[in-house]
Amino acid sequence: MRTGAMGLAGALLHRNAFCFDATPYVSLIPLEVHIGKDLWSYPNLEGFPEELSAIYRVKVEVVEPYSITSGNDASEVLHAVREAGYGHALALTRAPIKVKLSEEDIKKRIAEGGTELEGWRIGVSGLAESPGTAAVVTDYWRGRGVPKDIAHNRLLEVMVHELGHNFGADDCDDRGCNMHSNPTAKVRRLDAPIGVYCERHYDFLRDWLRIV
Repeated sequence: MRTGAMGLAGALLHRNAFCFDATPYVSLIPLEVHIGKDLWSYPNLEGFPEELSAIYRVKVEVVEPYSITSGNDASEVLHAVREAGYGHALALTRAPIKVKLSEEDIKKRIAEGGTELEGWRIGVSGLAESPGTAAVVTDYWRGRGVPKDIAHNRLLEVMVHELGHNFGADDCDDRGCNMHSNPTAKVRRLDAPIGVYCERHYDFLRDWLRIV
């Protein structure tokens, strides 16, 4: 199903347009992260397997909780998730994970009047191999202080975005696409529709996931 872009460039494709003949299997991992003396648990995963299956038509199952000890570097957490041996794994945590900004992102932040960050590190809601089989998301930055349904939808949006990277999709400049990302923004596509893509990314994901 295709719909008008509502002022955005290009057409937006909705999740109910997906139909797959062969799909990957995704393990959702409840992830505990030990950072120093602090233990960060994981959010409630209820509903996520069904919602991800409805969007990507992938097989999704929650596995047993997994615990790691690391800093708050998202790359370290991602590496630990990959080493857990779950195959295609998407881990969910409440830990305040961060990434080091690239030189390009630093220049962009300065040009936009941003202030210097300690070590040029910034909190992220998710990180994924692109393409690959490991991703990690957190609700620390977007799920606190809001109603449960909003926190749930925000986390789902990040999960959909990071899985898109696992499937090989790159970031998008179209703010209406689920693959849109601005690494210098505090919150990306806050409360935007979930499972909606620009035409380029819809076509890419359709071909990669072998939609019929």
